[in-house]
Amino acid sequence: MEGAFLLLAVGTVGGILLWAFAPARRLPRWLPAAVAVVGSAGLAGWGAWLLVVEAANTEAAQQATGLMTLTHVAQVATGLAVLGVVVRFARTHAKRQSPWVSASG
Repeated sequence: MEGAFLLLAVGTVGGILLWAFAPARRLPRWLPAAVAVVGSAGLAGWGAWLLVVEAANTEAAQQATGLMTLTHVAQVATGLAVLGVVVRFARTHAKRQSPWVSASG
């Protein structure tokens, strides 16, 4: 399970870095943005689900440590923050030029 979280986090960071710094001619702008959105939504969703499981009085909740709960809260916060940044960037740059497509089309 931790491998999936790592994959989502790497995809989120990689998508943001590619979206921000990649040359527009190599890659359509919407592709790294989509990877970042999917990764951040996955982090937020899985973190929220695990928080709900921990909040319920289940066997898994009784085995959860404080560090695990903190990690899940951080996943939710990070996922929502990245999603907010991507949406804000897309809205502010939509008037000048569509951030979803490259200069070549």
